[in-house]
Amino acid sequence: MKPQPHRSGRSQCAQGMTSDNVMLILELTNKECIEMLTRLRFGRVGCSPDNQSYVVPIHFAYHDGHLYSIAAPGQKIEWMRANPLVCVAADEIIVTTIG
Repeated sequence: MKPQPHRSGRSQCAQGMTSDNVMLILELTNKECIEMLTRLRFGRVGCSPDNQSYVVPIHFAYHDGHLYSIAAPGQKIEWMRANPLVCVAADEIIVTTIG
């Protein structure tokens, strides 16, 4: 599955907190998105047959324009086969201390 940009043409990314505890939402370029996917290994895949969302955690690897993950047969696989339009959210948590 190749990374697809958000409808705006860019991917979205939560990037840290302000001193007022407000989450900053930034947009990533396609290059930045690929760099992040190459570095990270944990995220969530979301699929939706018949207007019902299903989101589950996954471990993945990104290589040469594709995401790879292993899954046992079940609801996630059945739903992705029924509707291959899925989304992936990858998590990067950076802990900083203020003060």
